[in-house]
Amino acid sequence: MNGENGLYLVYLGDSERGLNMIKQAQEYAIDYPGYFHVGPFLDYYRKKEYEKALIEANKINIPNGMADHLCHYLAYINLNQLDEAIKEKKEVLKMIPDFDTNGAAILSKILFKKDIDAIINDWSKVKIDN
Repeated sequence: MNGENGLYLVYLGDSERGLNMIKQAQEYAIDYPGYFHVGPFLDYYRKKEYEKALIEANKINIPNGMADHLCHYLAYINLNQLDEAIKEKKEVLKMIPDFDTNGAAILSKILFKKDIDAIINDWSKVKIDN
């Protein structure tokens, strides 16, 4: 069992098994990748437990990756922390300038439509002028 497989199981909706695999990998390897926290983040986000989701987002460490900024944005926007949400949205758009129009297609490579719909709905809550 490994954490990456667990992460994919969470993406696919099998959070219980996936989170157990991630937890085991974290206990086994002290220096596990920070992106393992995307799994627990997504689980809390799905459950609308945004404070817990933010705690997990703060543990994500993906250098030059947009996932940690997107996770932070999703937590902040649902916690009504608008200034922080805008800052994180700008970071995502720096990395993927067409995320407003192609975000769903990008996310469809790893997530199911239900998750994508929720993320895109939250993404659209803040408009940023170019």
